[in-house]
Amino acid sequence: MDAALDVFGERGLKGARIGDIANRMGVAHGTVYNYVDSKDALFWLLIDRGMRPEAVEPPIELPVTAPSQDQVLARLVEQITTGFALPALDAAFARDTVPDARAELTGVVEELYDRTLETRRFASAFERSALDLPELYQLFFVRVRRVLFERVETYIALRAEHGYFRVGVSAEVSARYLVETVTFFARHRYRDPDPVRASDGDVRAQVVELLANAFTPEKP
Repeated sequence: MDAALDVFGERGLKGARIGDIANRMGVAHGTVYNYVDSKDALFWLLIDRGMRPEAVEPPIELPVTAPSQDQVLARLVEQITTGFALPALDAAFARDTVPDARAELTGVVEELYDRTLETRRFASAFERSALDLPELYQLFFVRVRRVLFERVETYIALRAEHGYFRVGVSAEVSARYLVETVTFFARHRYRDPDPVRASDGDVRAQVVELLANAFTPEKP
């Protein structure tokens, strides 16, 4: 599963081969088939078990076989819903008054950063695979990514409307700026051939501070 995450992240499900994954593991090609009967079954295994933070329990029966496409997509939706929950953003929507808009935004950005960091390898594998597969594209880019942009856009627009945030002419651009900044530093920078040399903790702290400075005025 660990090797598959790297290979799917580089080549996508359509472009990857079992031999690529075997080479990454350092085993013979046929060895992989002792555990999964196809790369689709391995992709299913990642979706079914690989997004969990705890240690993965091995399947009862080997080799693993892939279920129907509908089952795969339904399980992926379930895993994304539970693995990428954003309770700080949900709480912000439920709040009528905002005693400290900067502290609220800081919590929202920190939560988004941490979720993106925790799921970065899975997201890279699914995003790369979605470029080649219409069903995954619809799920990842439309139902997940676009919805996240829209939620952050609505949050920013609400706070700007009441003077808590300073936003330019477009809340949509502001939301993209926030989400894509977090996504680069919490996910894409790990694949950068010339990455920043700061520690993970320092990068996180500075990204959060810069975004808070960008949206909240110095004096409320």
